[in-house]
Amino acid sequence: MMIRQSGFWRAATLLGVIWAVWHYPKMLSSPFVESAPQAAPLILQFTVQIVLANYVLCWLFLRSRLAAPVAAAFHAAFNVVATAYPLAGVDPYLTACIALCVLVILVFDRRIEVDDAL
Repeated sequence: MMIRQSGFWRAATLLGVIWAVWHYPKMLSSPFVESAPQAAPLILQFTVQIVLANYVLCWLFLRSRLAAPVAAAFHAAFNVVATAYPLAGVDPYLTACIALCVLVILVFDRRIEVDDAL
């Protein structure tokens, strides 16, 4: 299993980057992105948000007895927010809320080793 070989944080980061790149075409086809220069900072913030959300998603998957349904519900909720609010993927306040969730996981889940983050 990839998580056991490389640690939670490294595995979740790699998966988060892959997840973000997978969603680039959808983000770049948005009517809110008018040009490539405008897209550059949006891509960076979008990637950060997706990687952060993936930490939460992976944590839910690993810590839940109903792993797949709980992770799917989180992803569905994420999609509902993004559908209702098209700029959610680049909203700094939403990104900050997700980052706060990741911080809570880092501080309070002792089963995830801090050394994995280094």
